[in-house]
Amino acid sequence: MLRPIISIDGTHLRGKYPTQLLTTTAIDGNNGLFPLAYAVVESENKDSWEWVLQIIGKHVIGFEKKFVLISNRQKGLMEAVSKVFSNVFHSFCVKHLTKNYYTKFKDEVGRRKIWNIARLYTIQDFERAMYFLAKDHLDCHKWLKAINPRHWATAYFPGKRYIMLTTNISESTNVVLNDARALPIIHLIETVREKVTKYFYQTRINGETMKSIVTPFVEKHLEAVSEDARYFDVFPFSLHIFRVKTTS
Repeated sequence: MLRPIISIDGTHLRGKYPTQLLTTTAIDGNNGLFPLAYAVVESENKDSWEWVLQIIGKHVIGFEKKFVLISNRQKGLMEAVSKVFSNVFHSFCVKHLTKNYYTKFKDEVGRRKIWNIARLYTIQDFERAMYFLAKDHLDCHKWLKAINPRHWATAYFPGKRYIMLTTNISESTNVVLNDARALPIIHLIETVREKVTKYFYQTRINGETMKSIVTPFVEKHLEAVSEDARYFDVFPFSLHIFRVKTTS
């Protein structure tokens, strides 16, 4: 079972012709990478993205399913996403946002503040943080205000990102495929296919050895949550409503 969240990214190829490899990656039930699709295109532009997204919608996801797409705001991608999918929640990679900010202003304090603001869960906390940002880092505030918070701030994001604020899973996929980027296109595609096939085979073998009804990642998470719950105080409001707070 996959989370309804997809990371999409592109990387330059080092072969004879100036092309790019586009990859889309999801996360499986054991918090592992799940490569969905890959394609070689001439460049990252609206037509290339639209072609890739049409294929993903037709053969992988479906056009009506609600899901979150995380990207680095590549050229032409926003227009292509809006044209192909009607129920997608488009999230911007916060790591790349902060990187772009730092490249322009060389402000490490502002970069960290953007990270902290992106993680805030409530609109009230978000607006308070933005208010103080305007007082302390006006350039950072102006730069950030130009980007719709519905695409990067947890407090305003309309979908569920499952704490995923970056395209790190796509970058992990690109690292695995790094050696193949210098190959001729046919050899590149065959190498990617071989790596993906081996990865899925090993993942299936690992799944067959699991003895729990949930994956090892989920089991470990539940154990940690259960341990933390030992230190909670529970106050019943009714038969079905309770107030829970930590003892610290």
